Amino acid sequence: MIKLNKYLPVLVILLGLIGCEKDYMQPSEFSDVSWYFSSKSKNPMKLSVGKYLSFMDLSQGELSHSWKISEGGNYFLKGHVSSEDTVFDKYIVSGAGLESTDKTVRVLFTKPGLHTVRLYNTFKDEVTYRGADTLVAKKAGDIWVVDTTFTVDVYDKLYQEYEVYRDESLTDLVPTGVDEKGDTLTINIEAGGKLYFVDRTVIDRPTGRTWKCDAALPATSSEATAALAFNKLGMTKVNFTSNRDGENIPFGYAQMIIPLKINVIKSSIPYKIQEAKVLADKTVQLVLNGEVNAYSLAGKEKNFTVHVENGDYKADIAVESLGIDETNKTVLKLKLSSPIYNTDVLALNYTNAEGNILSMDERDLGSTNNLPIEMYINDLCADAAFGFEEANISSWSAEWDNEALFSVENNIVCSGNQSLKVDTRSGLFKMHCNKVFSLKKNVTYRYTYKVLISEAETTVCNAMNTRIMVPANWGQPVKQFWQNQIKNFTKGEWSEVVHEIKYDTDLNGYSFHIQVIPGEFRGVAYFDDFSICEYEVRPLN
Repeated sequence: MIKLNKYLPVLVILLGLIGCEKDYMQPSEFSDVSWYFSSKSKNPMKLSVGKYLSFMDLSQGELSHSWKISEGGNYFLKGHVSSEDTVFDKYIVSGAGLESTDKTVRVLFTKPGLHTVRLYNTFKDEVTYRGADTLVAKKAGDIWVVDTTFTVDVYDKLYQEYEVYRDESLTDLVPTGVDEKGDTLTINIEAGGKLYFVDRTVIDRPTGRTWKCDAALPATSSEATAALAFNKLGMTKVNFTSNRDGENIPFGYAQMIIPLKINVIKSSIPYKIQEAKVLADKTVQLVLNGEVNAYSLAGKEKNFTVHVENGDYKADIAVESLGIDETNKTVLKLKLSSPIYNTDVLALNYTNAEGNILSMDERDLGSTNNLPIEMYINDLCADAAFGFEEANISSWSAEWDNEALFSVENNIVCSGNQSLKVDTRSGLFKMHCNKVFSLKKNVTYRYTYKVLISEAETTVCNAMNTRIMVPANWGQPVKQFWQNQIKNFTKGEWSEVVHEIKYDTDLNGYSFHIQVIPGEFRGVAYFDDFSICEYEVRPLN
């Protein structure tokens, strides 16, 4: 009994080993092919020069395996690469050549261009890679081969190229760089003059650029050809930045100061007001041919008057205040002392009776007499659809019972590039616009459109019918207009149909509807430029 207790633990262990041996299974001979790489972009992978990618063979049961990289500045890496490393030369495997049997490799790409990484595996069984692109192993004798090549597009750094011209047609090239003494070249340009900066950068595939000069207008530009105007006297330079950015492409950035000193001198051109217009807030905007010296504006509002005519009404309105636009120093803004209405006809007068306004290059602003002021009018139909400028007039729809032929017309237009051609000789024409607008109650509007009646093909010309209504919704109030004045229009010429309208309730989500009945008009007509503008009536008192 004593001897049994002594050997009992040994017997238990032996029994356990016997049980384990019964559960033992042979190692799996399962074959599968798969891989992974550290690039987000696929075929080609995209990478900056001097960076590396990791390639992992996740296959199982392969008979053989190898990675092979193309020649031309590509190297295998070994060791722990820190995330803080920017130069990887110390990790290059010396004498490794172009092929490795490691399951995972890191490949450094030191030259730009297209490079390849080839994976070559063999299996005793057929395998298939199922990813974005399915790849089936090919039979080669008694084995199956997976042979695939990955392409890597290596981006070089950005090499900036540019040109500077004096003229918009880009024929008068401005030399840049340094002279024989090593001094930066200089160009003299009169205040208000322009230079044209052209981005010629090609290497390595920039996606954008920025031109910047605080002394120019605009101060920054992202255009491929930037027209910069110089108004401030003195010496200045232009900063040129190139960038490469986008989804799955390596970021790139380069910056330089254009080697050209720009010496802005006093202009020989008279300082004057080039144009005047009313803005939405009823201020009058004046555009001058040079930046304004702010210190010369004090008290100069007295030098301006705005002459107003509207029917029998005639008056001169004084300027209450005067200032420079915050974003464009060549623009003056005038606030008038009395209200104006968009039916007024305005003219600007300026004299230097109270001392003159100066430009930044010290030119006197010349007098102006009766300069027309363009009036701001709020057109509810400014969208291109109302002028039939969209492709296939996509915002207009024919009604279910339309019988007439219609099409986009490119040769006969009132404005823009397109009009609507309608032929009612085949029957009734009905069409509505799906772009909508809203009209406010008790506000007067001017509703207009242009029409041209074909001279040769029209047999009946008495009237047309247009409506302002909710598109294709006859259950809502409909405002109808008969245009019987068309019988007096000169055929073959564009004429304007005009209506003044005012409603006692708000109309929301409304648009235009055109109906032409063959009994009233039979032939070919062209429509263009539908418009509804707020019409401000000047009070009589």
